[in-house]
Amino acid sequence: IKNDLGQPYIRMSIVSFNPLYTYNFNFARAVNLVNESLVGVGLLNMVGQYFAIGPGTNSNDLVLFRSAKEVNLAIPAVPSKVVNIENNIYIIELIGATATSAMIKVTHSTGASETKEIVEGTSKRVGGLDVGVISAQVSEVSGETANLLVGAQRYELTNGYYVKQGSDEDALDGTYVSLTG
Repeated sequence: IKNDLGQPYIRMSIVSFNPLYTYNFNFARAVNLVNESLVGVGLLNMVGQYFAIGPGTNSNDLVLFRSAKEVNLAIPAVPSKVVNIENNIYIIELIGATATSAMIKVTHSTGASETKEIVEGTSKRVGGLDVGVISAQVSEVSGETANLLVGAQRYELTNGYYVKQGSDEDALDGTYVSLTG
């Protein structure tokens, strides 16, 4: 390889990783984590906390929501629900839905609220919660509907990378993910 001055050089990167703590998942049998039927209901217990498999999980990424609850909303039938996430009370409200996204309003018991549009299969931080849209649709029979996963915190584990925390995907320093199976 030649640098900008046309001189040959070798680029070398050294990565040293000596983990202070290692956590392993072991399943008794093969589990297809990409199976959409597991989103919101598949639970993993890590370090005494429960995590639900979240929207956005695919063959490369395992998305987990801490202290998660599945919420099904429909306009006009059930446009909102009250949830308790880690001793905080929230009202989750469906403002509107399309075939590919949902407009969600989250109101905390203090009165603070925030509204965001979230595309199906993704998540965003809304009103202090991570909200993932598992599915959204519009039909003449059921109206506008959204199946959501709401949780205190979102984590994304991608093989060969650090753990990403929150819907903004901030790096969790000192972590490294190795997914096999």
